[in-house]
Amino acid sequence: YDDDTVLCMLKCGVAGYILKNASSSELKVTLRALSRKGTYFTAGVNDALVRSFNRKSDPVATLNEQEIEFLKLVCSDLPYKSMAPLLEVKESKVEKIRNKLFKKMQIRSRVGFVVYAIRNGIFRVG
Repeated sequence: YDDDTVLCMLKCGVAGYILKNASSSELKVTLRALSRKGTYFTAGVNDALVRSFNRKSDPVATLNEQEIEFLKLVCSDLPYKSMAPLLEVKESKVEKIRNKLFKKMQIRSRVGFVVYAIRNGIFRVG
């Protein structure tokens, strides 16, 4: 099994999961746990959950102050090159910040930056 399959099953409401090649003793443990607690998951399922939580950490927490300030400025109507003095960097550095964030955040446009900034509380409208 893979993590995505396990997570999909959990989202669908499964109460237990055991591999088809499990031993008869593990099957007995599983059935007892299901009858007593209503759920049973193998260590592999628990590991998949942990990996999922770690993978989906707060994306804003990974941004540095300069990147956050860049996102705030992107929400204005300033051209990128006009942001350089406000960020106290050269124009080429603004391009580097932008390109780094395109990759880091998997965003492809300025509009994407604006949507991200608003959704994540970096920029407030009004």
